[in-house]
Amino acid sequence: MKVTDWLAVYAAILSTVVFAWNVLRAKPKVKARLTFGLHPEQGPGVYIFVQNKSSHTVHLASVGPLYRSGCASIREKLAFVIKYRRFPKTLGWVHTSFRYFGVSDGCPVAIEAGNAHQIFLPEAQVEEILRGADARDLMAHAQDMLWHNAYSNVLAYPLPTSSAGAA
Repeated sequence: MKVTDWLAVYAAILSTVVFAWNVLRAKPKVKARLTFGLHPEQGPGVYIFVQNKSSHTVHLASVGPLYRSGCASIREKLAFVIKYRRFPKTLGWVHTSFRYFGVSDGCPVAIEAGNAHQIFLPEAQVEEILRGADARDLMAHAQDMLWHNAYSNVLAYPLPTSSAGAA
């Protein structure tokens, strides 16, 4: 092969890599996170952060909590995979809205590239959400205007401090 042939191969590989890189960067990437926190006025609770990890503005439609309501069996998970052709990440979890618990999610909101949207959930509202749950596990769900969903990590919420000493 001549030098010009090698240069043509190099240029083709490089342009393919750059094209793939641009396609990956163009896709909106939203990440939801849960963490314990202490609010200056409202006391202890849970912070929900929705981060925009893409290079474009993401328009967030809603953010909501999830709580565990039963554990799905292997048979139910397999049936879910066959029916919907995707992994059942939230099978056995109940989706709800912060509005039912008197907490504003601040949506709809536009999150600029590299920024985050934060929601504080006071301990009283966390306890109200977990009242009907089978376990003291909590997740958060963020959905953008194009119905792309992002789920947070599972947060095992401890018993409240007032009842922990009585047990």
